[in-house]
Amino acid sequence: MITQMASAQKSFEIISLRIDIVSCKNLLVGDITSSDPYVKVKLGEKVIHRTKYIFKTLNPVFSEKTDFSFILNCTKKELNDGLEFCVKDYDLLSNNEALGSVTISAQVLIESSLQDVVEELKLEAPKKKKKKRCRIDYNSYASC
Repeated sequence: MITQMASAQKSFEIISLRIDIVSCKNLLVGDITSSDPYVKVKLGEKVIHRTKYIFKTLNPVFSEKTDFSFILNCTKKELNDGLEFCVKDYDLLSNNEALGSVTISAQVLIESSLQDVVEELKLEAPKKKKKKRCRIDYNSYASC
């Protein structure tokens, strides 16, 4: 019984991270010759952050102007499925097209809460798209 309580308490520990979405490289073309990429971040099914889109580029660099940074406050239990980064092509007149996605596991995020992390992640291309080497760069900082 004591072990279960300790385990339950650990699952409700709060994780607090500042996450910066830095850049993407070699994205898929969403429009005729380029894309207007933005990043949507999901915790489970809930969208918890979205950057602004950057006009006509396959290599966006995000900044304060594009809302690149956010604070993640959640319990370890809420992190079960990790954090999903979905890169999409913004379209004014039609549905925004998926360019790729990647999920950071709960274990990596929990370790990030103990030390600063700068990492490059390979995006998985949508099933309908031709595979291409594309990536997203992010920084994660233990938040005080």
